[in-house]
Amino acid sequence: MKTLKSYEVLTEEIRTLEQELAKVIAYKRIFERGWQSDAYGMVLIDEKGFIIEINHKAQQLLYATDYGRFDGVIQDLLVSTERETMRKMIYEVANNQAVYVNAVLFHLLDFPHRAIQVIFEHASDINERNAALLMLKDVSELDRYHHELKKNEYFLNEARKIINFGYYVLDISNGNWNNSHGLSEIFGLPSGYKKDIEGWFAIIHPDDRMMIQDYFYNEILTAKQHFNKKYRIIRMNDNQTRWMHAKGKLTFGLDGMPDIMIGTIQDITEELLLHEEVSKSKRLYKDLVENSKDLIFQMDGDGRFVFVNQQWVKTLGYDISEILGRKYTELMPREQAIKDAISFSTLLKRGEIYGHEVIFQRKDGVPVHLKVNAKTYLDEQDTDLRIRGTAYDVSWKRSIEDLARQKTEELDNFFSLTLDMLSITDSKGVFTRLNPEWERVLGYSLDELLGRRFMDFVHPDDINITTLEHKKLLEGNFVVSFINRYRCKDGSYKYIEWRSAPFGDLFFGAARDVTSHIEMENSLRQLNAELQEINSQKDRFLYIIAHDLRNPLGNLIGILELLSTQFHSNTNDENFYLVSILNNNAHALFELIENLLNWALSQTGKMKYFPSVLPVKPSVEKAISQVKPLAANKNINISAQVSDSAYVWADEIMLNTVLRNLVSNAIKFSYPNSEIIVATHSDASHTIISVKDNGVGIRKEVLDGLFFVDSTSSTQGTAGEAGTGFGLPLCYQLTKMQNGQIWVESEVGKGSTFFIKLPLNAKSL
Repeated sequence: MKTLKSYEVLTEEIRTLEQELAKVIAYKRIFERGWQSDAYGMVLIDEKGFIIEINHKAQQLLYATDYGRFDGVIQDLLVSTERETMRKMIYEVANNQAVYVNAVLFHLLDFPHRAIQVIFEHASDINERNAALLMLKDVSELDRYHHELKKNEYFLNEARKIINFGYYVLDISNGNWNNSHGLSEIFGLPSGYKKDIEGWFAIIHPDDRMMIQDYFYNEILTAKQHFNKKYRIIRMNDNQTRWMHAKGKLTFGLDGMPDIMIGTIQDITEELLLHEEVSKSKRLYKDLVENSKDLIFQMDGDGRFVFVNQQWVKTLGYDISEILGRKYTELMPREQAIKDAISFSTLLKRGEIYGHEVIFQRKDGVPVHLKVNAKTYLDEQDTDLRIRGTAYDVSWKRSIEDLARQKTEELDNFFSLTLDMLSITDSKGVFTRLNPEWERVLGYSLDELLGRRFMDFVHPDDINITTLEHKKLLEGNFVVSFINRYRCKDGSYKYIEWRSAPFGDLFFGAARDVTSHIEMENSLRQLNAELQEINSQKDRFLYIIAHDLRNPLGNLIGILELLSTQFHSNTNDENFYLVSILNNNAHALFELIENLLNWALSQTGKMKYFPSVLPVKPSVEKAISQVKPLAANKNINISAQVSDSAYVWADEIMLNTVLRNLVSNAIKFSYPNSEIIVATHSDASHTIISVKDNGVGIRKEVLDGLFFVDSTSSTQGTAGEAGTGFGLPLCYQLTKMQNGQIWVESEVGKGSTFFIKLPLNAKSL
């Protein structure tokens, strides 16, 4: 049986329901006022992020003018890196996994990014579907401020590192100080370093320590000034010397005395070094610009000078005040100014111009050629056009070029017309330029010579000495009066005298044909030798006439006087002896005179040579018969071992003279009662006639000059026979004239053998 509630109970429940309804109505009114207010943007979102409802403020925050803009999910309005975070939070709150999430920062996609603070709260729609209420607030300014604060803090720390900046607080009463981390890095302080006044002074460079101590105690503590000083320290961790700029401000106690000093210290080492470099750069700039040999200038966009250096004054003769403000064309000849206006337009169009040659006019009217390099630029405000450039005087260059052109023409003319053989070769000895004289002297065309090595034309016997002279050139030395032989096109050789000099990698040479000069010198040398020989013969002739010819004549006269005065009183034997002596002297005198005459004829070229085929045996027998009395006086036997078939191609008189002298000479140097053998030996082309004695022989040191005339007396024979010294030289000359040879083999004490070799006939020559 159902029990009915009492009236009081029902009344109480109704009252409670009315109160709850009043609350709901109040909450609804509050929510509606909140939804419509501008305090928060509100967005009702389903669990996937689709917008169910959005208020006006949220539309403003999200740049939405109507609901239709959002045809997607709300996370699409965020930057890509934050979309997943938004999606997860909406899902968790909508599904009541997280009832409330406060103040999450998101950034919208529009530029610049706007920052919104989002509060997530679980909610349900009228159909009790899961949803999330997002309350939005624009915190872009706060976010930017926070970002700037972090950025500034970062930049401040980086700036402190860059400028080596630190700060300190010094408690003057106890002498202790504290500092920032940056100051510990600047000082290189080790961990646990004692930070008192003495510790500070210990860091200061010894050369500055007394100065800082005096400054601190007298100027700061006593005079109560601010600390502002530059000094050096020895950094603790690496012992490097560094420059510091310290600043400090005093605070004072109730007694008016300094109690605290707060200050900063900055490492200014790099700054001082930079300042020094800047000072050097300024001095260098001034030296370069003001002392430059180049003409440095600046012009405005109209071509008027706004700056020139001193070189303009030196070059053009104007004062700087006479140049500044004037248009550059005003300093040019009229015709040049008109022409150069086009070049100026080109400069303005292209922005630069290089190597442009112009003609300015000095104050005295003399033209000056300048070569200009210039570029355009904008001034500091990037508004007005300026022109900056340099120029240099090329007047001298033009003069040199004109002179060089003239000299080149002269050189070409000189190369073509000079009688010397001019050449230019490279370091390898290859002809690179030659003048026409080479064609005339050697017979080659210039095309046949150019590109060839000069060594290709040098006589084989002169290559070594030419190589040595070329080496001198490679070492940078001059070659003077060097003579070698060059091959001509016809195969002959000519003597070339050289003067050569190095110039860089090239070698310049001047040569001339001295063949005729050399041949003349050789002829003169030969003539001189002949003259010396003739002079020697003359002296020899005079000696013979004065001595050798006089003695035999004197002996003949003396013997004849004895015979004429004592003939009748002498016995027959005595008269026979005198007649024998007279006979020997007469033969000697005859031999002497005949040799003199033959020698004179051979030396003057007047002896005639009439060769024919002669049998040797008759000539030998005739020579033996002519000297037989001389052999008889010494009881010497002369044996002729001559073949009847021995023939020679010779002059009969010359052959007889040679044989007679050789046999007579053998008698002279043979001992009495000895034997002389004359023999022959023939081969297919020659016959050798030998005259062998067993006499005194000939010393080795005499053999080499035996067949040449000297100025000394001849050697006496074994019986005291006198000679002229002309016999063997005459034999040598006559044998040579008959295309023969003569030589001797001898040993002292064992005798000598003389040989003459003559051709069998004219074909054997």
